[in-house]
Amino acid sequence: MFLFFFMSFFFFQCFFFFMLPFFFFLFLFILKFLFFFFQCFFVFMLFSFCMFLFFFFLFLFILKFLFILKFLFFLMLLFFLMLLFFLMLLFFLMLLFFLMLLFFFQACFFFSFFLGKLYSFILYVRFLDLFM
Repeated sequence: MFLFFFMSFFFFQCFFFFMLPFFFFLFLFILKFLFFFFQCFFVFMLFSFCMFLFFFFLFLFILKFLFILKFLFFLMLLFFLMLLFFLMLLFFLMLLFFLMLLFFFQACFFFSFFLGKLYSFILYVRFLDLFM
């Protein structure tokens, strides 16, 4: 009985101190990689959209100097600036969401890690109490 309890306690300690943090760090690494991938993707999308706007407005600017579509130019400018503002707002909201998700999982990891350490310490104290 003593050997069984000692071996199960030893296995629990080994698993918790060595394997569980590894899995949590692996999960956080995958989460950070996904966050980095989405961040690069949104930056690329924003950059490509800004390049599209630049060339589009360059084209409209050339048309403006030809005295064609003067009023339509300002309407399109207003529309695309509003669209750019909302896309940038969406981009920063998504970035904020992924940052909050990342910090939430990091907080969960540290909370569960220290809670597990406390639980293993309580088990260790109870194990010592059996023989004192």
